[in-house]
Amino acid sequence: MGQLDVLKFLHFKGADLFRLDENSESGVHWAARQGHRDIIEFLHQHGLSISTPNKAGDTPMHLAAKQGHVKTVEYLCQHSTDVNQINEDGETSLHLAVMRGHLDVVRSLINASSNPDIADKHGCTALHWALRRHHSAIAIMLLQYGCNIDTVDHVGEAPIHIVSREGLLSMAQTLCAFGCKVEIPNKLGQYPLHLAARSGHMELVRCLCLAGCDVELRNKDGITAEISALAQGFNEMANLLNKLRNVHLREEYISQLIPSTKPISKIKLKMFGHSGVGKSTFIDSLKCGYFVSWFRRSVGSMSPKNTRNKKNDSMSQSVIELNSSGTNNLQFETNYEIYTHGIDVQQLNISGIGEISLWEFSGHEPYYMIYDNFIGNTNCLHLVFFSLSDPYDTQVQQVQFWLSFLQSRIPVHEPLGFGGKSGKAARVALVATHADSSSCHRVSATGEYVSSEATSVLRTMQLKFAKIFDLHETVFVLDAHVVGSPALKALKNYVAHHKNKVTQGLPKSTGFLEGVCSHLSTTWRKSRCCFPVMSWKEFIDLVHSEVNPLAGEEHMKELIQQLQIMGEVVYIACENDDVVVLDPTWLCVTILGFLLSQENLEQSRVTGIYSGDDIQLLYPEADGQKLLKILEAFQLCTECETEGEIEYEFPRFNLVESVEGLWNASQYTVYGGVRLCCQHKYLMTTLFSRLQVNLRRAIKENGDPDCYLYQWYHGSKYSSGLLEGLITFTDDETAYEIKVRGPATLKPECFFFLEDLLTIAEQMFSDVCPGAIMERHYLSCAQLKSHSKNVYAYSPAIIINALVQDGVYSTVTNKITGANETLLNIIFFGAAEVLMFSHRSSLPEIPSLNFQNIALNKPRMPHSLTSPSLALHNQQINMNNQKLSQRRKSLPSTITSPTNNKTQSSPCQILQDFYSKLSQRRESSPAILHDQNPVVVLVSDLHASQLPLLSCQCLCAILDTPDSMGRDWCMLGVLLGMTDKLPKLDPGDNPAFSPTACIMSEWMKRPDTTLGQLLRRLLELERTDAIETLMPTLPLFRVTPVCLKHNFMDLNVNANYD
Repeated sequence: MGQLDVLKFLHFKGADLFRLDENSESGVHWAARQGHRDIIEFLHQHGLSISTPNKAGDTPMHLAAKQGHVKTVEYLCQHSTDVNQINEDGETSLHLAVMRGHLDVVRSLINASSNPDIADKHGCTALHWALRRHHSAIAIMLLQYGCNIDTVDHVGEAPIHIVSREGLLSMAQTLCAFGCKVEIPNKLGQYPLHLAARSGHMELVRCLCLAGCDVELRNKDGITAEISALAQGFNEMANLLNKLRNVHLREEYISQLIPSTKPISKIKLKMFGHSGVGKSTFIDSLKCGYFVSWFRRSVGSMSPKNTRNKKNDSMSQSVIELNSSGTNNLQFETNYEIYTHGIDVQQLNISGIGEISLWEFSGHEPYYMIYDNFIGNTNCLHLVFFSLSDPYDTQVQQVQFWLSFLQSRIPVHEPLGFGGKSGKAARVALVATHADSSSCHRVSATGEYVSSEATSVLRTMQLKFAKIFDLHETVFVLDAHVVGSPALKALKNYVAHHKNKVTQGLPKSTGFLEGVCSHLSTTWRKSRCCFPVMSWKEFIDLVHSEVNPLAGEEHMKELIQQLQIMGEVVYIACENDDVVVLDPTWLCVTILGFLLSQENLEQSRVTGIYSGDDIQLLYPEADGQKLLKILEAFQLCTECETEGEIEYEFPRFNLVESVEGLWNASQYTVYGGVRLCCQHKYLMTTLFSRLQVNLRRAIKENGDPDCYLYQWYHGSKYSSGLLEGLITFTDDETAYEIKVRGPATLKPECFFFLEDLLTIAEQMFSDVCPGAIMERHYLSCAQLKSHSKNVYAYSPAIIINALVQDGVYSTVTNKITGANETLLNIIFFGAAEVLMFSHRSSLPEIPSLNFQNIALNKPRMPHSLTSPSLALHNQQINMNNQKLSQRRKSLPSTITSPTNNKTQSSPCQILQDFYSKLSQRRESSPAILHDQNPVVVLVSDLHASQLPLLSCQCLCAILDTPDSMGRDWCMLGVLLGMTDKLPKLDPGDNPAFSPTACIMSEWMKRPDTTLGQLLRRLLELERTDAIETLMPTLPLFRVTPVCLKHNFMDLNVNANYD
């Protein structure tokens, strides 16, 4: 079939092209059924009709539409005189395409003016069939085209009857939004409400009632929908319908759900800063009146100055390194008698601002590990406080720390604006306190403080973060004790102005929202003051019973989003049932504030192991088991089993020292490892305990008795059969090191085991810090094998250069030992077989261990059964067990390259040779890389769509700004072959769109674009700064799922990872 050359030859030999078969079908019919457009075109050119029906009345267009051949249908539509021909069943081509769910064909027919309102012999239009077959996308397309939504078929059913019976909620909502009739019976006397009630479709009943359906309607037997629901055992639905019998009450419920023109009443104002900078004092000043402020001012003036800078036994120091040289370590102190516990949440109504939800984030370091759960949404305002009584360098470093902290916790959103600014950039302002005790100039006429230091701090931050945040152009310099100061008034104006801007872009307030807020403040919190937590289902039921029974799923989703934006509740995704915390203060202060307080940390068990009863005693008024689920959701603890007893491991409390001999020299001969770090090294400090939680969860998901995990302070050992993995926090607390070792016979297993552990760590970091990139520095395998204390880590420039020159068999030089090592050994443990599909046939059958899905589904991760207290005992037993552990079920999607080391060659110098050898890479590499289906795709061959969004943001920050020599986004577009599209892609003076991002987005649509091409064009553009910025952020290579038949490579790649 489809042999055009043969057909031409037969025609040349005199074959009859007009001959019909027994079904009166010509060659055009046969070609249409098979989708051979070229043959149809040939036959049509030689006089054959393309509209003649066969015995069943089907034209070639019917046959092509039925089989989903869109190109063929498009050709037939162009040359047919009637696209609405019907067959003997009264069906048009559109009917057949809709029945089979061929969306593209339906689109082509609609564009060719096919009539969607033609009914077949059953009286069904295309919309009827789309809904009966549950083809919602096609149904929406037909509605957008303007089809009749109230046409009834031969049994008197309109589309609304079908969706009511089938429970198609989204389509019911769409039909109601289009204004369909909801009070029409079918020929059996059944209304849509009856059909939905009989079938138990609760949300659909709500939808129909919201659309104005009368609940008193009776079918031909005189039965209401309420009785129909009761007859089927749907008592809850019957109660709803009974409540809605009151017409006035029903109208009130409906009006509650209609958005008003008013914005929501408040948003969050989040305040950050180290302990002692004056956040709490500032809040007190906002809350008190003018005369009270004089008393507070006098008390403040009599208190000793700069007490937070005095070192004493009651203070703790946390060292935070803020520069790459490591020569300037800043020590911040916490006064344990006065520091804020957790996050102080207050709902206030402030003069000049209105209603506002104040969230004061403590500067106490142990709380930092949970802040990502409350940072990320940009529908709020951020204030960063610093004290002018501190040395200038301290001020700069403190502000830089918090801005970097916010940048890392807030995800970047598209479209990117000019300079790479996120499409939803956070609004941030700086507040300088202690102006009264510093050398600030004060304007006598206005009383306003002026500080050159504060202005300098702002200018420094603008250079670093102006393209990251909407950073306010001035610093508010104030004495936090004084209420009526000009700076405080100006700050109030700033908050009020930007609050209005934020709320204008949010869904409007409703009577429904106001009703829920009223119940929260008056009854719900008070009645549940000891444990203000309920499951999501319980919350929905409570809202339905006490506020509005007509609120559907979409209303509830919008409600919970608005409540969170307003700071009224906290929604937590837990393992089984999501929960709603009705009182954020209870969660952030009473629970988390105490749990991670210095007082509790000093009294906690050094093992970090607690039973459920222990937690119940710690919080006697709470439901211990439900509370533990919340703490697990925050990744503060995880369930484990000890001698059949369920216990909970809190790694943050674990102060146990490592046992001697865990990583001594052994019979293992294969070593490999990676040092994971971040550009802002201090971001890693508080997250290691969360990594340990994820490791503990992973071991339960594995379920293999040969796997065991032992954890101590800043370290973990994860063993799987004969493979061992060591995860540690470096001594300077700036990086994680993950090392793996095993016997020489298990080299491939070592590689994938390391990838599993890296994926867990990287996914944890990505979840906590979506605005930062974790980089891989590959460790010297030779030094790992010899157990050297100072192990060299290879930079991305060295690795990429070596990969391009000689592939994975290329050698690189260890700058510490001077020895040469191959990338095959450093990265792949010498396992050449993991690089090529054809080499897998000789691999042993090994069961699969699905580590990747563990890391990719953080909110739903199960927990471990293995206890730390039994790990060492299990280790001795399992060391003699020769059975291989279950191995991979999924492959890591990407491997990010290590960061650039300043002591090594410039990436741009190395790239000079990089691209000169791209075309010879496969010839110069060993034959193993010549396979047509490589498992590993190097960075130069990765499709351009694999460019991380954060990398694109960095590129935009460099190339959006016009260059004096023309080496900016425009010339890059020319070099990328986008010259003809530049006028359309140029956003002009619109700051909401980045021209570089527009260029890259369009260029990535091409199937043959690669990251190698991008780097080559940047090199031609002579933008070494762009290359140096991109190098540490690009994926070094990608492991692709190509070997689906072999158990060793059994894949289950989670789509969300991309």
